[in-house]
Amino acid sequence: MPEIYPAATEQTLPFLQSGLQPAEMEARLGRAFALSDRAAAEGVTPGAVLAVGTQDQVVFHCSGSTTSLEHGAAVKINTLYDMASISKLFTTFMALKLLEQGAFRLDDPVSLFLPEYQRSDKATIRMRHLMTHTSGLLPHDDFFLTCSSQQEMLNAIAASPLQTAPGTQVAYSCLGYITLGNALQRISGQTLPEFLNQELFLPLGLQETGYNPQYSKNRIAPTEVCSWQKGKLCWGEVHDENARCQGGVSGNAGIFSSARDMASFAQMWIGEGSYRNKRLLSPQTVRTSILNYTAAIGEEYRGLGWLLKCPTYSFMGDLASVGSFGHTGFTGTSIVINPRNGIFVVWLTNRVHPSRKEDRHIRYRSLIHNAVFAALS
Repeated sequence: MPEIYPAATEQTLPFLQSGLQPAEMEARLGRAFALSDRAAAEGVTPGAVLAVGTQDQVVFHCSGSTTSLEHGAAVKINTLYDMASISKLFTTFMALKLLEQGAFRLDDPVSLFLPEYQRSDKATIRMRHLMTHTSGLLPHDDFFLTCSSQQEMLNAIAASPLQTAPGTQVAYSCLGYITLGNALQRISGQTLPEFLNQELFLPLGLQETGYNPQYSKNRIAPTEVCSWQKGKLCWGEVHDENARCQGGVSGNAGIFSSARDMASFAQMWIGEGSYRNKRLLSPQTVRTSILNYTAAIGEEYRGLGWLLKCPTYSFMGDLASVGSFGHTGFTGTSIVINPRNGIFVVWLTNRVHPSRKEDRHIRYRSLIHNAVFAALS
């Protein structure tokens, strides 16, 4: 049997800097830009913003003419996208910040902070299990149909059955990250928005990132025409139903951001926790977050919050270097960090507009990553 909490495996290489300048980068990225344009032209997504950069330089490319097929505004680098599960990376940041402040240990039981999890079947769930998607909690459930608050959601998850024993299988779980968000709020005594605003958004200068955006709809890319809106467009509200019933703030979803802000966020990770001479995380914390914690229990490589490049299929593409790490969002968002080349790629789309049935973005995402890493390696 696998260990309940297997040791992390070093899979990373040193972080490097590419030395490329914006003009040179832009000249090399024509194929990647063309692929993003083609995705918009073929109706894979109404529009998209591609951001490619290093710790010091960023190149942006906007594709498509509108954020909405009906009456949206032109896509710009400050267009706000529902980041969907990329929100988990912001919850991950909060966890890592509290970890290095000595507020908890990765092997602390979740029940230490959430009495709701003191049930016998949940007693062996550790904080590391939530962050590596090995908690055994179900991937998803429609708790939004019966819950109307964060506490009701937490109670429902705590009472739900486990899918597997904690630490024995990798199974991506939104319920695990909802749980993590609640645990972190209990640990810190602050809400997710309060903590992130203080420790990340303000220091990093992320003026267009947060929950429940207050900007006009012309600044926001809409998502789905949905049944819960009685056939109306979900526009400016979080697309994830379980996050919506918690007031739009959840550990698994709820963040809206722009390509401009996401580029700064990516640069902080490329800088091993540092951005423009501001240190937000220690290099050791960043390196610890991208170790492979699941080598003993499956083919999928999982760090703390991050998905790592593995030998099997990866959304990061065929040419992403060993040690690359990233995340995707259901609405059509993605981020990849390639530390070996010192390159990041952010591709923001609203491919769920007008329907979540569109899935051609999955192939385009990998094609774009291949084009970027081939051009800038």
